[in-house]
Amino acid sequence: MSRTRIIVTAVMFVMSVTLFVGIGAAPRYIEEIAVGGGYASAPDGGTDLEADGDVFSDGNATVGLNEAQDHHVSALTGASNKAFVDLYSPDTQNGGALWFDGATDTLSVGTRNGSTTPTAAMDIAQGSQDVSFRAGVNTKGEVVVGDGTASVGRIRFAGPGGLFRRLAFFTGAPGTASNLRWEIGASEHAESSTYNGTALRVSAWDNTGTFIDNVILVDRDPGLPIRLNKNVKVKSDLDVDGGDLTAGLDTNTRGVITAWDGSGGAAPGCIKMASPNGTVWYLFVEDDGTLKVHNALPTSNSNGNIVGLQF
Repeated sequence: MSRTRIIVTAVMFVMSVTLFVGIGAAPRYIEEIAVGGGYASAPDGGTDLEADGDVFSDGNATVGLNEAQDHHVSALTGASNKAFVDLYSPDTQNGGALWFDGATDTLSVGTRNGSTTPTAAMDIAQGSQDVSFRAGVNTKGEVVVGDGTASVGRIRFAGPGGLFRRLAFFTGAPGTASNLRWEIGASEHAESSTYNGTALRVSAWDNTGTFIDNVILVDRDPGLPIRLNKNVKVKSDLDVDGGDLTAGLDTNTRGVITAWDGSGGAAPGCIKMASPNGTVWYLFVEDDGTLKVHNALPTSNSNGNIVGLQF
């Protein structure tokens, strides 16, 4: 230990003892203390304790050394002000911030960009587990909704009437409009009566980000059909519970119903029909074009009877 440090330590000890022994009803205080060379001093800096309670330091602050115990760093806020944890870069008008608003009971995280007032990016209401984001959320990982137990997993799209709430799919950077390929969401049509407006739609865009069409459009009115603006291929069976199957558009588009043959040359395409008493019949054609009907799935040209000669 250097001679200078020994002298300073001795003086501080004598001052402490003197103050302790001589303290009275109206004690005098050390209002400011500089540790080391003082804050922002060369070459190593230090720490300043200001008269108003502020602490400035060039070093790190460590709270607690026992990992078996809880430790706290506290900042008290009142009912009309805020408590901040500021991360300045490089000054008080830039960087990040974490703060609690006593007026709204809300914890916020945000940044500063040329202003001492931070802009919130996300909020958490006191006592809530929900996180409210002020703008978009970008993630390179997955978004998991629900926890697999009693918690309900749900994504909610909310907005004022007349706005298009949507889920968009991009190829490449999502901020580039030309990268948009698909959108799923509710239409922007104004709502009226019981069902009108806010139809569900699936929309497609080309490789330049230009709108192609609404591939699927579903109205909420149960009396209106789902509109599919593309050909539909069903790999398995298709059951139409409503009863009607219409091909084509009257005076506009020719309707064609195709029943292809199966493999092996013994499985002609057919139409299955039921009589009033529920008896099932199969209508098919022979290789030469003869129209026939059979009471089972036909497996050869010889099955069934020629239509008009079966009785």
